[in-house]
Formats: sequence, C-alpha cells, structure tokens
Amino acid sequence: MTTPPTTYDDLADTAALPESVRAEAAVWLALLHSDQRSEATERDFRAWLAGDALHAAAFERMTNTWEATGILTTTRTRGC
Repeated sequence: MTTPPTTYDDLADTAALPESVRAEAAVWLALLHSDQRSEATERDFRAWLAGDALHAAAFERMTNTWEATGILTTTRTRGC
C-alpha cells in the first residue's frame, strides 16, 4: 500500500493530484497571466488557493510547467 503524502513537497511531487484540481490550477494560471487579471481575480484565486492543500500543490505544478515551457521557447528562439 502506498503511503499518502504528508507534506506540501510530497503533494507537489505526487501524480495523484485529481485531474479536476489540475485543470482548475491551469485555468487560474492562465487567468493570472491574461489581460483579464483584476483585483477580483486575485482575491478569488487566493481564496481558491487557501481552500485546499491540493490546490497549492497543483498550482505549483502548473507554474513549474509554465516556466519550463517558457525556457524551452526562449531556448528554441535563440537557436539552441
């Protein structure tokens, strides 16, 4: 039997994050990087983030993916 995650780091490294939570995190990430970002968006995001430790773990994972994609794009643009 697999031991359940007990720390934030365990959650961030776990592939067991529910798909629905990963999808919500992806939507939040896109909204926060869009022209539609507002104080209300940021307030609602903070509430969502505080609502469940899984939210923070999923958002961390999506942010890491977003940043890695940017690095790949920058590298590709530079011809590396």
